[in-house]
Amino acid sequence: MNLLLSQVTVLVLLPLLVMGCGNRHRSALSTALRFLLVVILVWVYLILARIHLSDAQVAAARSIEELQVIYDGDGAKNALAAVFGWVPGAFAATLAWGCSRMRRWFSSWLGAKT
Repeated sequence: MNLLLSQVTVLVLLPLLVMGCGNRHRSALSTALRFLLVVILVWVYLILARIHLSDAQVAAARSIEELQVIYDGDGAKNALAAVFGWVPGAFAATLAWGCSRMRRWFSSWLGAKT
């Protein structure tokens, strides 16, 4: 449960911090670089989490047969994290960008009303 909570925290808070804090959305290049940074950071985090989980499974194995099962099944999981790990990062960055834009739009709209 704690591992899942930490992953959700990283996948939600990291994009919000990178995309939202200090981003004025005035420069498309700045926003695009922040978007790319979020995608790369989340991708690297997912690969490192996959490596950590694999190491924990190997450490918990009690026999050669259990190790063989772990090593036989790890290839697809590692390849999935390496090849498609950018997708959650892109999704999280898109949501963070949308939340940041909406926050700025609402604050400017409320400022115009007063």
